[in-house]
Amino acid sequence: MIVANIPSILGWIMLYYTHSVASLYASTVLMGLSIGFSEAPILSYVGEITEPRLRGMMASLASTAGMLGMFLIYLLGYFFEWRIVALLSTLCPITCICLVMLIPESPIWLIAKGKNEKAKKALCWVRGWVNPEIVKTEYLELIRYNELSGTRNGKVNIEYDSLSSKLSQLKDPSVYRPLGLVMIVFFISYIICLLPCKPYFSQIMNQVDLSNDQSLLLV
Repeated sequence: MIVANIPSILGWIMLYYTHSVASLYASTVLMGLSIGFSEAPILSYVGEITEPRLRGMMASLASTAGMLGMFLIYLLGYFFEWRIVALLSTLCPITCICLVMLIPESPIWLIAKGKNEKAKKALCWVRGWVNPEIVKTEYLELIRYNELSGTRNGKVNIEYDSLSSKLSQLKDPSVYRPLGLVMIVFFISYIICLLPCKPYFSQIMNQVDLSNDQSLLLV
């Protein structure tokens, strides 16, 4: 997560100093990479540390936070010049890096690495700095799950002979069916939302005579 935020910082700084179309594209690519690198670890971490009854709700907060972030950027754009907004936006990934450094690794990941004592402390932390006795049952369940999954010191005890053997897993219905559904959902959701229209907002507003206060309309 720390590394994933570095391209975002570089992208916002590049956007602040940009004076060419090429640098605009470069900053966009950097920020896009940061988002892509961050999404999987965020959802994985949330899934690993939250209780089953809260897992769905907590995972959905990632998308909600993204929407709130876009709203905040548009709101800042109404009050400040866009370069100032770009500079202020660097505070988001910097703050994220600082906060990530304060949280522990997920308990199940630590157990998979053989760091059981650290896993117990991490579990106490994510459950609200509770006493180890309170999380004892959950801790033992995580150890049992790790044993059943065949994970030892961060390695799954399944070996594949070649790259083709690994790719052959995609033929398994339990793999390609959920993967296909996820791809379809993402494709449809991005097609029907306004994200593809964002680069053309200014042009659209000019054509419909809404060029007087575009910043407010974006908010």
